[in-house]
Amino acid sequence: MFHKNRIWHLTPIATAEELAHNLTQRVWTGCTGFNLNDVFYLNDATSADGAQEYAVVIQKGDDFIQLESVTFGWMKEARALQFIKEFQANPYWDFAVKVPVTLDDNSAHRCHLCW
Repeated sequence: MFHKNRIWHLTPIATAEELAHNLTQRVWTGCTGFNLNDVFYLNDATSADGAQEYAVVIQKGDDFIQLESVTFGWMKEARALQFIKEFQANPYWDFAVKVPVTLDDNSAHRCHLCW
């Protein structure tokens, strides 16, 4: 994870298909995060240039564990859907690492990355 001090605002997503579309067909602000069930997809891009990099993270108690870092912005939607389904099916990967994550639960979220 590149951004240890970033604050993410989560948007719940209902299906893996909707998430794959959102991650591959749009460019999001750096504070954007999505959650599909218990797996978080946190925008970890260094800029809004279209190379949308996401930290794939799960929460275990008070800890956040990063499973992978994926550049969804460079993928076709079908390939992104395959990755998402793998993460949803098996969120406990051997090489996962603990990372600092701060989530913003303010529904009227606005930060310097949104402007």
